[in-house]
Amino acid sequence: MKTFKKWLFALMSALLLLGAATACSSTSSKTDDSNTQQTDDGSQSDNGDSGQ
Repeated sequence: MKTFKKWLFALMSALLLLGAATACSSTSSKTDDSNTQQTDDGSQSDNGDSGQ
């Protein structure tokens, strides 16, 4: 039973580290903002109302 607990602990630790590494690596990926729109000249403009 003692060896089973050690293996279970090692497995859970490995899964935790794998999950943390996966989560950290996915935050560095570039995502486009849904409220920004690219115009023909290459500049970006805000798609929302500015209230002016």
